[in-house]
Amino acid sequence: MANHRRKHAPKEMLAATKLRRRTLLEEVLAKLDTLDDRLVVLDEAIREVQPKTNGAIIMQFKMCQRVCMGCPHIEWVKWYDPSKQHKSRTKGWHRSVVTHPLRYTSSRVANPAKSLIEEAVGLLTQREKVIARLKSLGAVAHHITNAESHHDHE
Repeated sequence: MANHRRKHAPKEMLAATKLRRRTLLEEVLAKLDTLDDRLVVLDEAIREVQPKTNGAIIMQFKMCQRVCMGCPHIEWVKWYDPSKQHKSRTKGWHRSVVTHPLRYTSSRVANPAKSLIEEAVGLLTQREKVIARLKSLGAVAHHITNAESHHDHE
């Protein structure tokens, strides 16, 4: 009988793979945390450089009914005072959701909020991509859990 020596034992290979998986997931979560932390800093900075005035663009953070991977959900809103538009009798501040906040920023070079909004828009795009991947992992985990539960009941 020939002596067959394995270059790497299955346990060692699996241990290395598990470590790579955990490391990768930790890196992804750290990236998401960094994006979220920077978005909070940008939100504060945007609010600081543009007071609540007609046309001010800010981020709004919202939790959905089922706390999900994407919470808080971030949308852009534009403040407006109806009494300053069209001679409306409505008083008080209102917000409207805007999809493309940079369309509403002034083209003036001196607009300090514009660069902050540009950075935030870029980070939100990155964040959405990361969250989409995490949601797909969540779906896989949910499927595995349901399959195991179904198997246990047989």
